[in-house]
Amino acid sequence: MNLLKLLIAAGVPAYLHPEAIASLQDAERRARGLLWHKLKVRLFRAKKIAKMIPWHADRLIDVRPDLASWDIEPVTKITAQGDKGGWGPGPDGGRPIEGEWLNPDPESAEYKLACQSNHYSPGLHPRSVKSRTNWYRRNGGAHEAYMRGDIVDPAQYAKPWQGGGLSVHRNNGMWQITGRTKLWGWLPVKVRLGFEIDNVFSGLYYPQAWFAIAGYDLRAPVSWSVMPGR
Repeated sequence: MNLLKLLIAAGVPAYLHPEAIASLQDAERRARGLLWHKLKVRLFRAKKIAKMIPWHADRLIDVRPDLASWDIEPVTKITAQGDKGGWGPGPDGGRPIEGEWLNPDPESAEYKLACQSNHYSPGLHPRSVKSRTNWYRRNGGAHEAYMRGDIVDPAQYAKPWQGGGLSVHRNNGMWQITGRTKLWGWLPVKVRLGFEIDNVFSGLYYPQAWFAIAGYDLRAPVSWSVMPGR
């Protein structure tokens, strides 16, 4: 993958190319072995994880901090119930609501609303074992990617450079390239390279979407993905 060509296509100024390439190469090193780690968690441990999490807990580390590397990202927007919870009032336009959908009564309005809000397991309650199993099959092991990432500075938020089907993000010395390009000049691919700054800043009402839970720094997870596709 020619990183320089991608940066040029997106319109990143030439004087920033050395910084960007160094950061992206660092991300590639940090991401080594990460895909295999995620696959093992998602294919072989998702149901086990779901069964270990009590109804009222929000993530695996609430009950098994020793298994943190199997868990999801430690941010308020993402829980064992998924990533589509509601937003409430708060600084800078709102924050993700924590501790949602706690009522276990299938006849309650809250329970029914929770089932309706479950986008990845329609009809299931997000706190059910089956729904959580499905979620960890999609997102298990992401905690490891988060910890291999680096610290985000929300004060440095800036709109990405965009061009040639690509977006390039920069924050606190970290860089990320996402979008579509062609590998070897002909094979259409989707790329997700570097530190996942775009996830941190994808809010509904304000750029910042991720807020770290207590005891954690706000980080951009590391990622290095090149997948066939237009």
